[in-house]
Amino acid sequence: MAQELLYRPHELYEKQLQKQFHDGAVAFFNDLAKKSNVNEAINASHVKAYNAKLQEIENQAKRLKKLKVAKVFIIISFFLIIGLLLIPLLISVNKKIKSQNEFIAKLKEEAKKALDTCYSDLAVLNASYDWNMPIDIMEKATPIIDLDHVFTPSRLCYLKEKFGLVEG
Repeated sequence: MAQELLYRPHELYEKQLQKQFHDGAVAFFNDLAKKSNVNEAINASHVKAYNAKLQEIENQAKRLKKLKVAKVFIIISFFLIIGLLLIPLLISVNKKIKSQNEFIAKLKEEAKKALDTCYSDLAVLNASYDWNMPIDIMEKATPIIDLDHVFTPSRLCYLKEKFGLVEG
């Protein structure tokens, strides 16, 4: 049966390898997470704080947008209605816009600090990734296929050029 499936790789993948790849990748990631000693609860709280900062930025940006619309309305009203009565209101709205821009800038800086904290929480985990992970996971999922760690596309070109190797 296994020999027949080797000649139908799509069927082999659907019947056997897909779940093995998934399970192998999950187990590999769990091992990495365990080795890196990342405190999930602390990281979750940092991510929650970061998301709260992003939500606050979004809310304040909406408020800023409303203030800008009000400013445009006031400017148009200035030219259409009584300009002298609206000048103090325009000055007030401009001050609010300026303070809102400063407040949003402060929130963005806090959100960046929260994001940096989240990244630093996962630095050990991220540093534990390497380029051979897909090969290791594939070899665990498919012990019947032996991957050559030394053979590379450049070596294939060398064999074709030097010795006339024909694929097939």
